Amino acid sequence: MNTDEHKDTQSPGATNPPADTGDAPTAPQPKRGNGLALIIAIAALGVSSWLLWQQQTAAPDDSARLAQASVQSLQRSMSKLDGKASYNTENLQQLSTRLDAQGARLDTIPVRFDQIEAMLNTIPATDEDARRKILNLEADWYLRLAETQLYIARNVNASQAALTLADERFSQLANPSFTPIRERISAAIGELQIQQQHPVSVDAAVLQTIIERIPGMALKKNLPQSFGNTPKLSNDSEGIDRAIASIREAFSEVISVKRSDNEIVPQLSGADAALLRRSLLLELQTAKLALLQGEPAVYSASLNTVSARLKQNFDTNSAPVADSLKAIDSLISEPANQPLPDIAAIRNDLAQLRSGTQ
Repeated sequence: MNTDEHKDTQSPGATNPPADTGDAPTAPQPKRGNGLALIIAIAALGVSSWLLWQQQTAAPDDSARLAQASVQSLQRSMSKLDGKASYNTENLQQLSTRLDAQGARLDTIPVRFDQIEAMLNTIPATDEDARRKILNLEADWYLRLAETQLYIARNVNASQAALTLADERFSQLANPSFTPIRERISAAIGELQIQQQHPVSVDAAVLQTIIERIPGMALKKNLPQSFGNTPKLSNDSEGIDRAIASIREAFSEVISVKRSDNEIVPQLSGADAALLRRSLLLELQTAKLALLQGEPAVYSASLNTVSARLKQNFDTNSAPVADSLKAIDSLISEPANQPLPDIAAIRNDLAQLRSGTQ
C-alpha cells in the first residue's frame, strides 16, 4: 500500500506527462511530411495542366497544316486536269478544222472534174486518149468514194450516188470490155437500194430499246401455284364428314402439297443476276456493232444467244420480256442485215481488166 501511494505522488518528469487538470486543450503541432506532400501534389497538377494545354494548342496547328497540304495537293491536281482538258479541247478543235477542210476539198473535186472536161472539150485538137484517161480517173475516184462512204461513214445514199456517177463515166468511155464492171456496179446499186428500204438505223434503234429494257426485266421465279380451297360439303352430309372437311380446309390454308411437272428453275443470287444482265448487254452491243459493220453471221449468233437466255432465265409473261423476244424474233427472221456490196472486189477486177488490156 505504501508503495502504490508513493508512485502516485511522484512529480511529473520527462517520462511522465502532467496529469489533465481540466484546463483548455493545447493546439496540435503541424507535421512536416503533410506539407511536403501538398507541395508535390500542387506541382504535379501544374505540370499536367501545362501538358494538356500544350496538346490542345498543338493539335489544331497539325490539323491546319494537314488541311493546307491537302488543299495544295488538290489544287495541283486540278491544275493538271485543267491543262489536259484544254489540250484535248485544242486537239479536237484542230481535228474538226482539218476534217472540215478535207470535206470542203472533196466537195470541190467533182466541180473541178467538170471544169477540166469542159476545158478539154473546148480545145479543137484535144487528144481522145487524154479524155479517156480523165474518164478513167474519175471512175476510179468515184469507186473509192463509194467504198469509203459505205464502209467507213455508213452513208448508203452517198455510196449509191458515187456508184451511179462511176457507171456514167464507164458509159461515156463506150468500151465493151467494161461491161462486166458495169454489171457489178448495177448489182451493188440494187443491194444498196434494198438497204435504203430497210435502213440499218431502224434495227439499231430496236436493239437500243432492248438494251434499255434489260435492267428492269423480271427474272423467272420458281414459286408454287396458288391452290383452290377444298370444296365445302352440303348440309346434308353427316357430322363427321363436315368435321373432317373443316379440319382439312383449315390445314390446307397452312400447308398445301401438290405434284407439279413444271421445270425447276434455279434461283439466281444477286451477283449471278447482275452477271446475267451484263452478259445480255454485251451480246446486244455485239449484235449492234455487227449490224453496223455488216457481219450477218455475228449479228444472228448474238441475237439467238440473247433470245435463249431471256427464255431460260426471265419471266416471259412480263411485258418487257415478251416485247423484247418478239422484236428479236423479228430481227432474226427478216433479212434486214443484208451483206453490203463488195466495192473493193469491183475495184480489184477493174485493175486486173486494165492490166490485161494494156
